Amino acid sequence: EDDIALLGFKVASNGSLAKYNLVDQTVDGFEDDSGVNSGGSTNAVRNASNYYEGAAAGSVTYSSHTSTGADTWTCPAGVTTAEILVVAGGGGGGQRMGGGGGGGGVVHHATYTTVPAVVYDLTVGTGGSGGGDGTNGKVGGTGGDSSFNDNAEGSQSKMTANGGGGGAKYASGGATAGGSGGGGTFTATSGGAANQGDSGGGTGYGNNGGAHTGSNYSSAGGGGAAAVGTYTGTTTGGTGGAGKLFSNFTSYGANSGYFAGGGGGCPHDGGTPSGPGGTGGGGYGNDGSATTGTANTGGGGGGSRSDTGSGGAGGTGTVVIRYQPITEGANMTLVSATQAAQAAPTKGDI
Repeated sequence: EDDIALLGFKVASNGSLAKYNLVDQTVDGFEDDSGVNSGGSTNAVRNASNYYEGAAAGSVTYSSHTSTGADTWTCPAGVTTAEILVVAGGGGGGQRMGGGGGGGGVVHHATYTTVPAVVYDLTVGTGGSGGGDGTNGKVGGTGGDSSFNDNAEGSQSKMTANGGGGGAKYASGGATAGGSGGGGTFTATSGGAANQGDSGGGTGYGNNGGAHTGSNYSSAGGGGAAAVGTYTGTTTGGTGGAGKLFSNFTSYGANSGYFAGGGGGCPHDGGTPSGPGGTGGGGYGNDGSATTGTANTGGGGGGSRSDTGSGGAGGTGTVVIRYQPITEGANMTLVSATQAAQAAPTKGDI
């Protein structure tokens, strides 16, 4: 009987079998976690080499990257998955019957595989400039792209969010396509198209900008991560599409977890500024400049009605990493899954 038991163990080991069943015997080499009772185990953390170690999960930690340009994040010890949120810069609002800028593209991965000690390169996009004389011909500028894992470390795909499209200007300049699209003017037939980017295995968010469908001098709002831009046809101007709420990031910044709202379109004549969509800026109907998109949320800038005031700049982007660090050296209880015996056992080989 001992020889048979040893033979069964050798066969399972040589074949790299996770489990090997004989008539009255079960051999589990624990090549995967199918034979582990996770509910009955404590402080049992399985590493990339398929070994368990005694380790306790720490508090949820956020690594927020808000300065535009290149940056890095070093994956802490024991962290093999992380939630990644990449938000591009919002598009700028247009000048002179300007449409609202589109919110920056958003890509999100809830369980991105990470490798401890690896340095991940990332980029935070700038907000697009507001349309104005001598800058970009009254059309709002496109926001800058944001990305995570630029060098594709650990055989994982790069995540890229495209910058939001700029709002259109009077008569001839249409809204540009971008992360969530730009708004249309009163001569435009459609807003800028959404093009949120490459989610790297996660999910992308973006919507088209609104289209002007009336006859007055107001404009449509830019598209947001959660909704398209709209045209109201009233003195308030078009409303930017709503930003997308990410429930695990509600404690980040002042935006309560909403990202990439579209900018509002300019109102007719001297109307009140249009309401922002999520985190976008409001459009402006007088000679002043429109409001900007909220920084580090990818909000689109508001559109301006006049020639003397510029469109609002888009809000800058961000890259936020949410993970749970591991504290090694904790006491571990590792319990196997239940194995049914054909008869009441009197002994066991471990």
